Amino acid sequence: MNLRADPDLDAIVTLIERHGTDRLPFLWRSESGWWFVEVVPSTGTQGLPGVRIRAHPTELPNGLTPAELDVLTQLIARDSDAEIARALTLSVRTVHSHVAHLRRKLGLGRAQAAARALVRGWYRPQGPGAAAMDAILALRT
Repeated sequence: MNLRADPDLDAIVTLIERHGTDRLPFLWRSESGWWFVEVVPSTGTQGLPGVRIRAHPTELPNGLTPAELDVLTQLIARDSDAEIARALTLSVRTVHSHVAHLRRKLGLGRAQAAARALVRGWYRPQGPGAAAMDAILALRT
């Protein structure tokens, strides 16, 4: 499957390319399922800088649900459950529940879960996660 043909992924890759990060891993949902994607710098045509996409099918880490992954994505960029609730148009109580579940599944505190997600690429820059992408890119530099 050619993920680069996905216009939403192509837009994210273009944003990453413009930002100039060294390596950016993340999770991507396509019609065929979940993918672990890495965008890495490469030399393009005529020696110009570019990026290359490496991707392989995957499952969500540690049994996270898609909703928990969305909350984890927002946890990287936002300080409070109230901010996450506004970003995802959920109730604060629902966000609090998702945070408790993902902390239990990951065996980590709130800040540690966000840090691990950032390093390991356990976030998705599409759908509700798209709004957090600028903050994620800023944290990765």
